[in-house]
Amino acid sequence: MTDRFKNYNPEVRELVLDFEEMLDRHEQHYFDVDQLEIIIDFYLESLDADMLERSVVFAEGLFPNANSIRLRRSHLLCTKEKYNEALAILQDLERQEPQNTDVLYALGALYSVKEQPRKAIQYYQKASADGYELGMVYGNIGDEYVRLGQDREAVGYYQRALKANPAEERSLYNLCESFHFLHKELQAVDFYEQFLQEHPYNKAAWHCLGLSYQGLLAYEKAIDAFEYAITIDKKFSDAYLRQSACYHELGQMSEAVSILREGLDQVDDKSTFDALIAQYYMEQGNYETARIYLKQATELDPQAGELWMSLATCCAALNDYYVSMDYIERAMKESPNEPYLLIDAARIYAHFNEEEKAIECFEEGLSLTSYNDRCWTDYADFLIDRKNYDRAIEVLQQGLTNCEESFYFNERLAVCYFLTGRRNFLFNALQACLMVSKEWTMEVLEVCPAMRLDPEVMSIINSEL
Repeated sequence: MTDRFKNYNPEVRELVLDFEEMLDRHEQHYFDVDQLEIIIDFYLESLDADMLERSVVFAEGLFPNANSIRLRRSHLLCTKEKYNEALAILQDLERQEPQNTDVLYALGALYSVKEQPRKAIQYYQKASADGYELGMVYGNIGDEYVRLGQDREAVGYYQRALKANPAEERSLYNLCESFHFLHKELQAVDFYEQFLQEHPYNKAAWHCLGLSYQGLLAYEKAIDAFEYAITIDKKFSDAYLRQSACYHELGQMSEAVSILREGLDQVDDKSTFDALIAQYYMEQGNYETARIYLKQATELDPQAGELWMSLATCCAALNDYYVSMDYIERAMKESPNEPYLLIDAARIYAHFNEEEKAIECFEEGLSLTSYNDRCWTDYADFLIDRKNYDRAIEVLQQGLTNCEESFYFNERLAVCYFLTGRRNFLFNALQACLMVSKEWTMEVLEVCPAMRLDPEVMSIINSEL
């Protein structure tokens, strides 16, 4: 059993246990205000809602007018999402103690929860006046600027947070995200390299440097940075995953798998690593080995429907019909009404020419999610393969209203219109493809080589290239 006092000093442990013993025995002991603050804060930090309320009520019975207890009453109300009641208490406390940093910080946090970032910034800035916990406060201000869509301002505050407290990991990562959003990966690399000269054993900074190099597609340098993070912390799960992804992008599949196997001996989340190793083997067409790792993953995480569906996909590739069907059934049992699993199941049914079941899964999957391009295009491909062009056109036109990448829809529409002789619609679809990418439009000719023999089609394409 986890020691709930692991990160607390003996005084906290003794006070909390004394308080709980008093409650168990239905006795009435005296605790002073400072002691009660410690007890309440312990329950607040450990997210024990029941004991948090009991400790606050007990404290209010002894010290009904103590502002520090009223402050903690506001924290309790926030955990219950009674934000207006909490705000009323905090505003009254601010009137009584306008320079109380704890009250100002609590107001900043409350306005953040109420999605009023400008008000939150205002109070966080007031709370920073005494110079206490500047790393945390400046980091919070950075977060609010991100909410406002002002990432440049956020970058400045994250950097101030790290200057005040270099161990503020949250700001290290959020700064990395803001640099990425601003397409400032080079600036990010410069920052983290300078930061690491002063703090060479900060694993999060090495990780962020790796992420920045990864954003620049400098995979070799990213691999080195992630390796430093792993050297500092052998259990750094995401560093293994990122390093493996870099090797994957470089086409070095054996190294990608090797890193994951190394991580398997160290990390707790082994099912994620097993599943990714399986994915890499599936990409290489090695379904037998992939199946071994997927079985290991399901043993560790038997309720993950996507793992069972991946097993079904492997078995389908190996033409093991009955086992594949069993795995589909298990996947649906563990993750019912999951649209992406339904689409995967549809593809497996299509592989085994179970057309009615495939259509049923496609239709059900699309009824659950209409905003995923792959769901629409996979269904359209299924219909096109079976020369059901009219229904494919209906599906593609319906998907176009929700899609993010219109090219892939118009590409398929062009093929359907060409094969059904709908010339005007064909030319419109080709023009729509050309508006997105002239080079990508050549893919249409690869999908449907017969178009190369059509002078009008080639005239439209060549006139834009």
